[in-house]
Amino acid sequence: MIISNNEIPGLLQFATAEFKENDVIEMHMHESMTEIFYLINGTLNLIINEEKYLINTGDTFVIPPKINHSLKFLESTVLIYFNLSA
Repeated sequence: MIISNNEIPGLLQFATAEFKENDVIEMHMHESMTEIFYLINGTLNLIINEEKYLINTGDTFVIPPKINHSLKFLESTVLIYFNLSA
């Protein structure tokens, strides 16, 4: 199925991404965007504020707006993500 522009209200981006072991997305936040992630394969540490979570193949997680977060990839990882406007 192909998703056309404006077919899903608020959808900003729907994509896949690949990361290598030890890649890092530094601590940041989004003022008005929700992020939804699904790990196709791999492992990463998700840090939300001061808490660390181990995310594995098959896991899904959501980052609401205005939440500080970072990602450290523990092995080669492929994920799908959606960005939605608040």
